[in-house]
Amino acid sequence: MKAIQSIFIRLIKTLLLMALALLTIGLAAGYYNQKSEQQAKAYCSSIKLGDSSKGLLEKGLAVGADKRHSYYYKDATTQEESLAIAFKGLFIDRHYCGMTIKNETITSKKLFFLD
Repeated sequence: MKAIQSIFIRLIKTLLLMALALLTIGLAAGYYNQKSEQQAKAYCSSIKLGDSSKGLLEKGLAVGADKRHSYYYKDATTQEESLAIAFKGLFIDRHYCGMTIKNETITSKKLFFLD
């Protein structure tokens, strides 16, 4: 009987530790997701339509954007230019400030989320 009781207590302790670990990870993920969203909103709101596109990637990196997932793209057929500045959460979630560019001028911008 003592052996079963001991196993049961160990099982309960293990389950409590696992629940605590999952709660901690969940809280951290929520915090970093919210932080990346706030960074993307702040960055995007600092850019006005008609602003020059020069140095925007560097500006984003300076305020905490993720270099690996931020990119500049120019479509070969339409010549449309895009710039996406990514702010990464805890795991794979990312908030972006996406912009379209024409003649080195911001013509549109929007926030979007990828997970």
